[in-house]
Amino acid sequence: MRNTALHPKQHAAEHDFIIIGSGAGGGPLAANLARNGFRVLVLEAGGWDEPEVAQVPAFHPHASEHPDLSWEFFVKHYANPNQPDSKWDNTRNGIFYPRAATVGGCTLHNAMITICGPSGDWDEIAQITKDNSWSGERMRSYFERLEHCDYLHKSFFEKLWNKIRYILGIAPRPSRGRHGYHGWLHTAVADPKLGMKDEQLAGEILSALLATLIDQGTGAIATIESFIMDLFGDKVMSRFDPNDWETMKRRPEGVMLVPIAVRNGQRNSPRDYLLQVQNEYPERLTIWTETLVTEIIFDRESGEAGEPTAIGVRFLRGKHLYKAHPEPSSIAGTSGEVYCRGEVILCGGAYNTPQLLKLSGIGPKTELENLQIKVRVDLPGVGANLQDRYEIAVISEVEKDFVLLKNLAMGEPAPGQPPDAALKEWRENKTGLYTSNAVIVGILKKSRPELPAPDLFIFAVPGFFKGYYKGYSEDRANPDLASKHNLLTWLVMKAHTKNRAGTVTLRSTDPGDVPEINFHYFYEGTDRDKDEDLDALVEGFNFIRKINRIAKERGAVKGEIWPRPDDNQDEATIRDFIMREAWGHHASCSCPIGADGDPMAVLDSRFRVRGVRNLRVVDASVFPRIPGIFIVTNVYMISEKASDVIAEDNRI
Repeated sequence: MRNTALHPKQHAAEHDFIIIGSGAGGGPLAANLARNGFRVLVLEAGGWDEPEVAQVPAFHPHASEHPDLSWEFFVKHYANPNQPDSKWDNTRNGIFYPRAATVGGCTLHNAMITICGPSGDWDEIAQITKDNSWSGERMRSYFERLEHCDYLHKSFFEKLWNKIRYILGIAPRPSRGRHGYHGWLHTAVADPKLGMKDEQLAGEILSALLATLIDQGTGAIATIESFIMDLFGDKVMSRFDPNDWETMKRRPEGVMLVPIAVRNGQRNSPRDYLLQVQNEYPERLTIWTETLVTEIIFDRESGEAGEPTAIGVRFLRGKHLYKAHPEPSSIAGTSGEVYCRGEVILCGGAYNTPQLLKLSGIGPKTELENLQIKVRVDLPGVGANLQDRYEIAVISEVEKDFVLLKNLAMGEPAPGQPPDAALKEWRENKTGLYTSNAVIVGILKKSRPELPAPDLFIFAVPGFFKGYYKGYSEDRANPDLASKHNLLTWLVMKAHTKNRAGTVTLRSTDPGDVPEINFHYFYEGTDRDKDEDLDALVEGFNFIRKINRIAKERGAVKGEIWPRPDDNQDEATIRDFIMREAWGHHASCSCPIGADGDPMAVLDSRFRVRGVRNLRVVDASVFPRIPGIFIVTNVYMISEKASDVIAEDNRI
């Protein structure tokens, strides 16, 4: 570590770094720092639980509601209490927003979709901070470092040439698509030929291709034709890979394969990387589970002269101490303190990181004073700028049951019942239908031609899904639909949303309390004057209906069941439906990186919390604007970057 004066309580510290949270940000960061020779302590509020539903890729909805993993947040979309939403829970005064508390965090229940996102997202951070290390060109190297691509392979010539470069002492040449082949996160794609075995699924894929062809014009014929040929060939061409660097520059729109974090048929996540590194370096990487951090400890009290330095944390140890757990403990945990010689790094995510900062006296002065919290640093941006995607569903009934789903439960069997055929195959061989996340086709699309990158991701899954509500994974709110195998949900997800009006505010000074979360959708948000987000969702909604019209003309679709067409024919009614029923699940941006002169910037370009020393944030809250398509890959990339930055600033 750098030779700096230590507080007396730091002299006996066993760890260089304390990392709070083991998810997409904290997990890779802890593993990387330990591999670099540092002693790292990870504090995780959840346990070691990894039930089978978290391992089977197709069971990810069940993982998000599993009591051993789940933290149940209930959020608001509007301040207006009269704004209706069919997902609203009257007993919890909000809309269900699943999060995970376990080693690995939300990467143990997400849909595993691993898409790198456009380079321009990183260029924007570079421009804001005037720090060129954030440029898209340079950030891509972190994706190459973390990925272990299992669905595309380097050619013999590429391997030979890189061996020659190695002998000559020259760094390996990046692959054409700038994939990584030696990282900790394995990526795969579902076998596209699998869908061709099901007449209904094949019909939907064909309808999506035809709709894309109509949307893009006749110039896309050769591309579509190539895709169809590839389905029956021996390889999936890089032109349909959303993570291919060259493809995304040349042709960022169209039908895409959907890469997922799966290794040998099983979910792959930072948890696997953490456990691997802990096994390799047990003396360097320590993980405490069921440890709820309650406050950051500084070297001086609020009001004392000088810039405060983070030296440790206070915590409570015990099961289910946080009130987001489905069955929170009524027993107070055991309190304690732990110190480090280096830095405290917050990786709790977009809700818990601003909560902990505020509880430690860092945040908007008025909010803290109202709760009688001593103000250590007045940072008004903490808990502001909260952002998310918008998503909306169109659900149809197809003419026949999906053959691939016949006699499948799509979940764990009830106690005493045998597994279905697909689960039996997965348990024995880690092969078959359950090795996929169930996404059958994806489409990247611009809502307006002049946009620099696609802002809509449109994809299809078998079954009924209209958003998150308690019991959604079992369709307990729709029992008549739970056993049907002829339903198809098309989803449109709006990336690069313009609304930045969301907030995370404290309800109380109780660290176990869940904060008040309000995203202030649409007319309450910062996009209310232009309605760009709403316009884009209408465009995506109508595109899905175009796909369904083609499928219906071919006799593949009976008709919509959500929403009913007769209720949503005119645009005004569609817009109202979207404002009522949209949801999101990529909360981010609540502790943003920003320019030095920006009063709302919480962090500098090196992840450091402004106004204090030895305190950083590395999680989804750091982005000034919501990036990419599926945010988890971007979080992995900042975790890799932070590993370099922190190691550089704390050379051993």
